Amino acid sequence: MKQLKIEIPHFITHIAKTKTKWVKINGQRLYTGMNHHLRSLIVRRMHTYIQQYIPNGLDIRKMAPLKVKLEVHTVINHGDIRMYKGDLRWRPPKKGYQPKWDVDNLWIWIKAFQDTIVEMGLIDDDNCAVIPNTGEIEFIPVERLENRKLVFIITEYKKKKSNGNKTR
Repeated sequence: MKQLKIEIPHFITHIAKTKTKWVKINGQRLYTGMNHHLRSLIVRRMHTYIQQYIPNGLDIRKMAPLKVKLEVHTVINHGDIRMYKGDLRWRPPKKGYQPKWDVDNLWIWIKAFQDTIVEMGLIDDDNCAVIPNTGEIEFIPVERLENRKLVFIITEYKKKKSNGNKTR
């Protein structure tokens, strides 16, 4: 197995904090000023959510070391998606719209994914010996919110050969 793709269609954009309050999934928000108990709750819920998209019986240990990449297929105005009373609110962008959100704020999905595959026993650990190449996120625009998806691409990591130059 040279490459494995795990797709999460219509991925969630918010996590329930309480029955009536929601938190947008955004790595920067989760780790800047958020109470650690709430952060832990949100990340646990992300793990549970991700698990349902990972096939049973999958074992990727033989592929290690690994590279993990994330493709984020979403609308160009993803930053404008809101949750109101449990319903997603989104409008197509107006002509000439310029996005203000950073795709790298969705890094939390990679972290949650890697922690989940460890929890599920697909790999023994997600340390740098097992996953030396991670964190690449590519934004792929879609026209409609219902076409959004996350695609995790796991490949065998091929270490680059050193040119033998020593640093001073």
